[in-house]
Amino acid sequence: MNDQRVIYNTFDISPKVNDFRTGTQAFAYVAGGSLYIGSIAPFNNVWFDLGVLNTNTTVPAVKIWWANGWHDAVDLNDETEGMKLSGRLSWNTDKGKSWDIEQTSEDVSGLAAFKIYWRYWVKITWSADFSAGTTLKYVGQKFAIDDILYSFYPDLAITDIKSGFETGKTSWDEQHFMAAEHIIRDLKKNGVIKSRSQLLDWTLLQDAACHKVAEIVYQAFGQPYNDQLVRARAQYLEAINIKHFSVDQNANGRLDAPEAAHSTIFGTR
Repeated sequence: MNDQRVIYNTFDISPKVNDFRTGTQAFAYVAGGSLYIGSIAPFNNVWFDLGVLNTNTTVPAVKIWWANGWHDAVDLNDETEGMKLSGRLSWNTDKGKSWDIEQTSEDVSGLAAFKIYWRYWVKITWSADFSAGTTLKYVGQKFAIDDILYSFYPDLAITDIKSGFETGKTSWDEQHFMAAEHIIRDLKKNGVIKSRSQLLDWTLLQDAACHKVAEIVYQAFGQPYNDQLVRARAQYLEAINIKHFSVDQNANGRLDAPEAAHSTIFGTR
């Protein structure tokens, strides 16, 4: 079961945007519409990877489904600048409010046409239309970006290295998404999380993500880069073996003090 479902108005676009490998989804948003994201656990951020960027000025709003209604999220941070850039949209749950899991989306305002079971939901809207031709490539998780990667591995910024990996390659975005998948899989395997949505502080995993990207790249280059591969793998195992992962334990979608101090044993082999 995929952790996430993504609905735009009355269309389920999950197959296109849940996997960065599947191409692009047309997303010329029209003001008044809604993007719904459902997960098996509450969440406080999502990464939007855009194909064709929006060029119109617009401001997002996020609402959380709780107590049989939509309630405004707070502390909204929009790194996409109104979907003009690929980036993260993050928020917090308002004081005194929480999340409710719904047995069926039929009971969620705006989603009555669907039968999607046992999900927590957010609704995202924007204040104005997007420009024609805007597309989404991926809605999910990404823990680091190239600028952070290059601070660890400056050789990966070299154009010839990128071209040697793939003709015309200009970034390591795909490898960042692969690294996030690896990290989430490792954390699930070790019992740290059941869903990626529980990871409320993505910055804790930036270093591990960079080392995993480097491991993926050096592995693809084969024997001449074996020393770099071994070092990157060792650095990943060290970086992922942290004490506090800031995991949401009580399904309220925010990091409470006991959760921030909660220790987790991460096993490595």
